[in-house]
Amino acid sequence: MQLTERYGKGWSEKTLRHCLRSAETFSEADILSAVRRQFSWTQLKSVMYLSDPLARQFYMQMCYYEHWDTRTLDEQSPIKVAQYYTQLPDKKILAEKLQRAIAIAREHYAEQ
Repeated sequence: MQLTERYGKGWSEKTLRHCLRSAETFSEADILSAVRRQFSWTQLKSVMYLSDPLARQFYMQMCYYEHWDTRTLDEQSPIKVAQYYTQLPDKKILAEKLQRAIAIAREHYAEQ
């Protein structure tokens, strides 16, 4: 109550708890990276309560590369991380693609 009276409606006990959580969750380097990538406070607030660091990183990357706003981020669920990883091709298929890429690179190199 005193925070709100002194600093305005944006500074409630709940906001202070969010600030403390962000300090516990993100390192200084993470915070600098977030600022550099121009994440909003609401985006950071959405991901900082995820307990899995991999999930947090995934959602931050999706925000950055896919230009997700907070609403889009909040509509996603942690299950999306599992779906993302299960959609990767089988290791055998990846190995075959890698071998084909190596063969093409060798042919291209031999032609030069």
